[in-house]
Amino acid sequence: MKKQGSTGGGGATDRLTKPTCLIVCSAVTGGVSAQSFLHTFTLASSAFNLQVASPGGKALDFVGINEVDTRWFQDFQLKPYANPARLESIDGSRYHALLIPHCPGAMTDLANSGYLARILQHFKTEKKPICAIGHGVTALCCVTNEDKSWAFQDYSLTGVSTQIQPNTFSAVIQYLIYFIYTKPTLNKYHKLPNLILVKRQ
Repeated sequence: MKKQGSTGGGGATDRLTKPTCLIVCSAVTGGVSAQSFLHTFTLASSAFNLQVASPGGKALDFVGINEVDTRWFQDFQLKPYANPARLESIDGSRYHALLIPHCPGAMTDLANSGYLARILQHFKTEKKPICAIGHGVTALCCVTNEDKSWAFQDYSLTGVSTQIQPNTFSAVIQYLIYFIYTKPTLNKYHKLPNLILVKRQ
């Protein structure tokens, strides 16, 4: 079993003071958007300790790596945190926020994952922020109530954009930081692209 630990940049002091964000990714072939992961990981690491997890702890298979970003991914693969933790062993209570980047493969493995459902149910119950981007939104389909209804049916969602831009990721991370440090009451629709988890009253 892989040890659950915080990852990302920063020294020991930063790791002790930063909240911890869990990044959940698909483990299927071509399952993770390279651009989405790069932007979310880079931006989130400035404010959070990060832990990447995937079903079975399988290595992430990125799709859409361009020439400009090749070096970043080569360096990333050499880091200890490039090896995802097993989603099955994740304890949701250890994390302050959950982020699912644009994962085309989410419809194949995350959308029907009972382990992810357990984690998301904990986040929902404890009112912790959950953000999903692009096709990562489909991962939320795994959570159902006892009557088989969708657990997030009372939440507002935005649709999957046809083109995900860097400013989308900035908005997501800014929202997470705002939530962690100010604990706002979510009583209205927040107009952030591809962002979920705003409860309707």
